[in-house]
Amino acid sequence: MNLINIYSLLKIIPKIGIQNVLYVIWYRFSIYTRIRVIFFPKGKPYNPEIIFREMQKRENYPSGWKEDLISEANKIMQGNVKYFSHHWKNVGDPPDWFYNPFNDKRMNINKKHWIDINDFHSGIGDIKIIWELSRFSWLLVLTRTYLVTGDKKYLEFINGCLKNWIKNNPLNTGPNWKCGQETAIRIFHVLTAAYLLEQYKKPSEALKRFVFEHCKRIYPNIRYAIAQDNNHGISEAAALYIAGNWFIKFNLLKDRSSINKAQKWVDKGR
Repeated sequence: MNLINIYSLLKIIPKIGIQNVLYVIWYRFSIYTRIRVIFFPKGKPYNPEIIFREMQKRENYPSGWKEDLISEANKIMQGNVKYFSHHWKNVGDPPDWFYNPFNDKRMNINKKHWIDINDFHSGIGDIKIIWELSRFSWLLVLTRTYLVTGDKKYLEFINGCLKNWIKNNPLNTGPNWKCGQETAIRIFHVLTAAYLLEQYKKPSEALKRFVFEHCKRIYPNIRYAIAQDNNHGISEAAALYIAGNWFIKFNLLKDRSSINKAQKWVDKGR
């Protein structure tokens, strides 16, 4: 360790505390040696039948708002997604979850464990660009559009995209599992969609599995998120708390082991 690194470390300790610094050092060591893979086994691809069911309720939004909403949804249906709330980019249909539309490059390491993937991949650029599509902000646009139009094509597109994501992003496999905060944001969006579609009390088995696997990714790493002393700890804890309570309150889990895990998520998120 050179003098610059020692100086940086001494500056960080008063800000986040010696315990957090020591944990981050241990965490980096466990990543470097791949010890951490033990806590994050790779999942197997599966092909769910359906994530969200049809519903009859219609929302009555003001006409001007409705027109803008439908226009944005139709763009998404054509394979265009708004990146960072500003840049419209075409990602194909179904979306390419490993594509950087800003430089037309594709990340071809989507079969690797997330531990083995760098934040800056040669030729691809910042991994946050890859993550943006898998945050699912587009999901709520399509969900609201389905609610105000009743047109099943929007629901079918939602289910098609989610099924494709699940198929191409098995648990702990590929870049879209690397960040716990990104995983948490997906939980927020799918559960919000379930609430809007009034399917949060009786969700599909596929939705339950989706959220359960996401919590399994967040929970073993929550200590690292907290140690960073930034918004990662807040978002990841919130996701565990919300999802855990969702499972428990509506009796969505059958076996005792899964129920105990959900309770641990609630306790940790609290």
